[in-house]
Amino acid sequence: KESTRTETVVMRSVGRVGDARWLEFKVPAEDSTQTIKVLFPERVLKEGESPMDHVVRGWRKSGDEAPVALSRVRDFWLLIFLAGPLADVKKLESEEIDSPLGKLKCDGLTGRAHVREDDGYEEDLIYHIRRHKDAPFGVVSCRIECQVSKDGKLHDRVIYELKLTGVGKNAESELREYQ
Repeated sequence: KESTRTETVVMRSVGRVGDARWLEFKVPAEDSTQTIKVLFPERVLKEGESPMDHVVRGWRKSGDEAPVALSRVRDFWLLIFLAGPLADVKKLESEEIDSPLGKLKCDGLTGRAHVREDDGYEEDLIYHIRRHKDAPFGVVSCRIECQVSKDGKLHDRVIYELKLTGVGKNAESELREYQ
C-alpha cells in the first residue's frame, strides 16, 4: 500500500544538562500521539553526525499512558528524524519558501538513508531538505519518502512532508519531570 500523511510533528529543544541537550518530538500516530524526549551530546547534533549512536537517555509517552524510559534507542521516529549522514547527496537549486520567518531563499539537498529497527523492520529513505541558517535546527522543510519492509517484503510506502510552522524561545517540555 502507499499513502501520504499530513500531520504536525513538533520538535523542540527543551533544555540542557552539562554539554548535552534534550530534544523532544511530539508525533501523531495512528493509535495515539507519541511524545519522545531524548538527551544527546550537543557535539553530535550537527550535519555529518549520527545522533542515534550517542543517545544518553530518553523517555516515551504514548497517548494517556505514563512515560517510560526508552529501552530501545532504535525508535522508528527518531531514526527517521535523526538518520545521520545521508548517502548519495546532491544539491538542489535554491528555492524561496514562505515560513514563519518570512520568505526565505533556501538551499536544498537530496540524499538517502537506510535504517534498521530492533524489531526487524527496515526503512529505505529519500530526503529532500530545504535549509536556511535562520531556521531552528537549520531546516525549513523536509520531504521524506519512506519504503518500509520486513523479511525482504514491502510493508508500506509513506511520504512525510515536514515544514517549519512556528518559532519560539524557552520551549517547555511536556515531560519536564522526566530527566
